[in-house]
Amino acid sequence: MTGEKYTITDDSIKSALKSGEIGSHRIDIIDPEKISKLNVPDKQVVLDALSEDNQDLAPMIEMVYVFLQTPIVEDHFEADDEARDAWEEAVFEQFGNQGTDIILRNRLRVNVIGEVLSIIDIFPDFLQDYGLRNILNQIDKRAYDAQLYKNLSLEEKLKVVASVTDTGIKMLKYLAQK
Repeated sequence: MTGEKYTITDDSIKSALKSGEIGSHRIDIIDPEKISKLNVPDKQVVLDALSEDNQDLAPMIEMVYVFLQTPIVEDHFEADDEARDAWEEAVFEQFGNQGTDIILRNRLRVNVIGEVLSIIDIFPDFLQDYGLRNILNQIDKRAYDAQLYKNLSLEEKLKVVASVTDTGIKMLKYLAQK
């Protein structure tokens, strides 16, 4: 994750992926704005609220924003990794990196969740200084177990992702008020 804003820009690729033009397999893409009214504080407000002693947290805060801007992509393969891999290869062959980026930058993927969790988990001492350490307890514990998470139903994965999302937003809101 680079800290850059991630947005899906190629609507024709999204449309092809959603309609099942690749191997008769369709996906659903839920852009971040449609997931919920996130009510995320302005990034610059949060960054400006950091004390001089905490400016080294800015890149980590940036990565939380990247996570919040990442869409949810449901590919409907469930646990069939072999079929998913073959389909992803076909997407790459037809659309190159652009197509692959659309399906891999997905808030449901274990590695995407892991990136933001590793950042949020760095914050405990900082959060304790701000009296906020207890928000980390609101993250669904299944988010920390990749194998368990991988075998959850879509509904349960969405609950886990919602807990990580909500925690990130609460942290940013609190920081913006400081």
